Amino acid sequence: MSIPTTETKPDCFHSSVRPQARNIRQLIETAGPRERHEFLHSLIERSSVNNNYFFQLLLSAVLLTLGLIADLPLLIFVAAVCAPVINPLLGMVVAGAKPDLKHLLKSSVYALFTVLVFFGVGWLVMRFDPSTFEQLKNSQFFALNNTWLEWLVLAVIAIISVWLFLYRNGFPPVIPSTVLVYLIFLPITYAGLLFAQGQGKSFLPLLASSGFRLLICLLLMILTMWVIGFSPRKAIGWILFGVALLGAALLFFEVRGSSPVAAQPTPEPTVRSLAALPSLEPTSPPSPTLAPSASPLPSATAISTQTPLPTETPEPTQTPTEELLKARVMAVSGLVVRESPDMGSLILAYLNYGEEVTLLEEQVYEQGINWEKIQLSDGTIGWSAAQFLK
Repeated sequence: MSIPTTETKPDCFHSSVRPQARNIRQLIETAGPRERHEFLHSLIERSSVNNNYFFQLLLSAVLLTLGLIADLPLLIFVAAVCAPVINPLLGMVVAGAKPDLKHLLKSSVYALFTVLVFFGVGWLVMRFDPSTFEQLKNSQFFALNNTWLEWLVLAVIAIISVWLFLYRNGFPPVIPSTVLVYLIFLPITYAGLLFAQGQGKSFLPLLASSGFRLLICLLLMILTMWVIGFSPRKAIGWILFGVALLGAALLFFEVRGSSPVAAQPTPEPTVRSLAALPSLEPTSPPSPTLAPSASPLPSATAISTQTPLPTETPEPTQTPTEELLKARVMAVSGLVVRESPDMGSLILAYLNYGEEVTLLEEQVYEQGINWEKIQLSDGTIGWSAAQFLK
């Protein structure tokens, strides 16, 4: 009496009995070529984009547009829940493991299309209602903080998404998609706002940071598939892995290079020391005026008593310029410098993330914003939101 093969090695991974499903790694290692091929083929079908994907993406774009214009965070949250952004990423990962060039190209196009939709929403909102930019500029809702917690959440979501996708036939990707929307795609929307507003120096670093996160998420998904037992196969899989790795490295240096060099504070002390010299020069002329009124010996003693005064160093260290504080721009999307503490005043300059300014120790609270008077490296004096300066 022969034992049916479906009891020891199931034809479909998702229809396996529960004790075998608890040890999927061992099941994948002992599976034959036919079972692995059928399993990957089923993953290709599940990650394929259908009409529901475009409907959900359109619904998410409409809700996000209304939420931004009406300043309703609830609508923005619902838009993030509706957005099916994880399907193209999983499709690219599975296509590299199968491999399937046609599915890889389709998934890549859909992922790029999703990025363009979110970027276009920001551009459209700015064109339709320019006041939205003023509402979002002073909020951290769309900012990339690049803290360890955000990166940890991104890594966990990428790993869990692949794990559930492999071992749960009908798992809902709502939670992973929502988190990816908040960490990656909403900042892309804000980059569209900045692009429509004409801030080329601000939207490019933000777009690069979002792209860096997207490629890191894709790399973590590929590595998770690799650890489970589905490594990149043939030229298609390895090209996908290499392109994602190279793109992430290039964007990393691009994001890192967008902040100015940390050698800016060095010229500041030289300017202050030169500024302190004129305060010492008026003390040197009185020495010749005292010499004619006294004998040569007293004049020599007077000069000797006068000479230690310029050599004393406490005065340069106690100059008022030394007490001025420095601050750096903490908003990834950049910071606007205005002529006066008013949202409607003239824009003097745009500051990038990490750029250093001098605080002039003058604050004003207007229009619900704490304004800080600052001085730029080129001498420009203006006002910016204090919450983005550290």
